[in-house]
Amino acid sequence: MIVLPLTNEMKELFNNSLIEKYPGIIATSSLDGIPHIALKGSLIIFDEKRISFWDRTFGLTMSHIEKNPNVMILIRNNNTKVGWRFFGKATIVTDGDLKSSVWDKTPQTEKDRDPDKKGVAVIIDVESILPFTGPPIKLE
Repeated sequence: MIVLPLTNEMKELFNNSLIEKYPGIIATSSLDGIPHIALKGSLIIFDEKRISFWDRTFGLTMSHIEKNPNVMILIRNNNTKVGWRFFGKATIVTDGDLKSSVWDKTPQTEKDRDPDKKGVAVIIDVESILPFTGPPIKLE
């Protein structure tokens, strides 16, 4: 079983995702159970227990999170075959210090796509982690 904090291996996977061209994927679901996935280049390990991303599209991902905060993040390096699925609850942050902190940690290539900072921060409290092999890992 893996317990928090998130590991250095996981942090490196997120930190290198844009450089090595394997952006993370977020999976959401409507209240009716209609699934949705989206690529997110701004996914980062925010701290020892949370993942974050900057959203500038205000699309279906945000609509789903507003109504159903349960999400899954999938990230996998295709070259090394290392990957993880992170399950948790997402919160949209529209202002304040937390939003600024996410912006500060967002990769520059993603910041360049939102120069006026019109987007919002999303924080995911990680509840469990599932590798690509083996049984589910429940965090305590």
